[in-house]
Amino acid sequence: HAYLGLLFASVLIYHPAITGYFLHTDDYFWSYWGGFTCPAVVNWILPIGRPLAGLVYCAFSLVKTFQYMGIFRLLAVLNIAIIGILAWRWMMRWKVDGLAAFLVSVLLITLPTFQVFSSYISTLPHGLGVTFSFLALFAADRSRLFSTVSLLLIALCLNQASALFYCAGLAVPILVCDSNAFLKEWPRKLLGYAKGLFLTLGVYYLCFRVSAALFAFPNVGKYDGRNFVSNYGERVRW
Repeated sequence: HAYLGLLFASVLIYHPAITGYFLHTDDYFWSYWGGFTCPAVVNWILPIGRPLAGLVYCAFSLVKTFQYMGIFRLLAVLNIAIIGILAWRWMMRWKVDGLAAFLVSVLLITLPTFQVFSSYISTLPHGLGVTFSFLALFAADRSRLFSTVSLLLIALCLNQASALFYCAGLAVPILVCDSNAFLKEWPRKLLGYAKGLFLTLGVYYLCFRVSAALFAFPNVGKYDGRNFVSNYGERVRW
């Protein structure tokens, strides 16, 4: 019932986005009417560290009829429903009341971030990144390191900020755990989650640096992390 309720809520809330015929500025660049080839799109997005997002953008150009671009918004809304379901499952895992977990999940997927996911076609990879980040959290909870790293790598290659929902999800068990047991049990548990996160970040960054050196990516401006290589303070702030 919770699954169907979250799916119904997502479709109902974002119905105007699914049925509307419009493209935002960023959507236009990646669409068929932008005129960019798939290699050009991927070559632009690689220096930002989001190769899988580039592949998603390549799919946009396959649709050559304006009214069918809404298919991608429908996929985004279905993905938002999946995020809501995963959030509900995660809260239930930590013994949060079922109704409270359901309401919080509905509130979560109606926040401005998710409104953007549903309306901008170009943010479809961002929403997918959140989904894979949540899946990595479930894998880490089961101490499956390889699955955790693999899922987090996919999330990072879609959108780096979305991957950090992995960290946000840890707020649930920390807030609901018994205060007396926190210092006894949770330092070890948090180290387990941190191991998966930092191992993933190390692999991701190493692959990014090696790829940048081998393929001579063009500089794409403010989104390119290499601009801060010689300035550690700016790099950390970025």
